[in-house]
Amino acid sequence: MIEEFNYSSQQEIDYALKGLDVTKRENLSVWKEFADCRGLPLSIFYPNAGSGKSLDLAIARAKAICNDCPVERECGEYAIINENFGIWGGLSEEERHDIRRRQRLGRVSLG
Repeated sequence: MIEEFNYSSQQEIDYALKGLDVTKRENLSVWKEFADCRGLPLSIFYPNAGSGKSLDLAIARAKAICNDCPVERECGEYAIINENFGIWGGLSEEERHDIRRRQRLGRVSLG
């Protein structure tokens, strides 16, 4: 477990998460503690705004939150393995599906 500390820099967060397998469900609560989305409505990250431009705007809104998040990479790595729906780590469902497909074909790695 991470000790109580005010993590004010990316370097401190990286140190706190060093060696943690972020792809395992049991570690989700550890890295998510640093996430910018913590406390926000889940509906932001599971856009159901129809289709076309309204859906694109909803996805962009969620991704904008992810873009500045200190655990965006960890979140994306977790989601590629564990999540089929929603925006995670700045990646849409389709983007994660694409990454998984390329991984199966040996064209991309998480590292």
